[in-house]
Amino acid sequence: MNGYSSLELILKDILLAINPSREDWSVRFHTIKELQAVVESIENLRDGWGRIQFISNARVPILKLVSGYGISCDISISNLCGQMKSKLLFWINEIDDRFRDLVLLVKEWAKAHNINDPKSGTLNSYSLSLLVVYHLQTLEPAILPPLREIYPGNMIEDLTGVRAAAVKHIEDICAVNINRFKSNRSRLMINRSSLAELFISFLAKFADICSRASEQGISPFSGRRQDIYSNMRWLPYTHKLFVEDPFEQPENTARTVSSNQMKMIVEAIQATRSVIMSPRQKKSKVCCFISGQVAYITFSS
Repeated sequence: MNGYSSLELILKDILLAINPSREDWSVRFHTIKELQAVVESIENLRDGWGRIQFISNARVPILKLVSGYGISCDISISNLCGQMKSKLLFWINEIDDRFRDLVLLVKEWAKAHNINDPKSGTLNSYSLSLLVVYHLQTLEPAILPPLREIYPGNMIEDLTGVRAAAVKHIEDICAVNINRFKSNRSRLMINRSSLAELFISFLAKFADICSRASEQGISPFSGRRQDIYSNMRWLPYTHKLFVEDPFEQPENTARTVSSNQMKMIVEAIQATRSVIMSPRQKKSKVCCFISGQVAYITFSS
């Protein structure tokens, strides 16, 4: 590899492969319509749907299944909190579209190393997204603001009363604050880091977060680390990694991470950094360490 420029090309190839095409979006929307048609009777799911599994012990119980098109689906009922969290992450991308690209790459990397599976004691996709948020908040200069500057309250606690009115109130506050941040001309310094630079610095920061996990957690709400034992909201501390939910404080989104799997996460970070920073590695090997499925499809030889 020849430095950041070679890695940048690889990351763009991966994004090109994993980003949904227009046909993919069409299939997904068709799958949603099919689900809407069958939810009136659970028996209808037995026709054309596979790998049906009810996860009753999840914090929000979900029904997992795969459509006839091979689309993996997680179904939850009346999960307004989850919907709003997803919307807020979607809105944050309006600030800088590198956020979405980096999230996609980090999730793809985590899947390639089997550390994106909360059922086995690793990280869920939401906590990975928040780790990316925190990384972009703590760069110099920062790409994203502390999320309290987007929504200053506890969003979940504010989803009370008339549902439509509560949602509209949150949407209006976020829209105003996002536009204010985007138009703030006082930001003389703009971070122009490439995806390659952001991905490499993310791995370094994630490694540092893991090394301090017994003493410090991260708060995307405030955009900084916090000492666990001086934060009464986080006590008693019984987890291996603490990533606070900025929209439902003080919930820990990384609560599923186990001791053994924490070691696996650290090993994945170290191995990936070693490979992508080596000047003698082949493109196929680097790609395999970030996205196994793309490596087999695009670079197998």
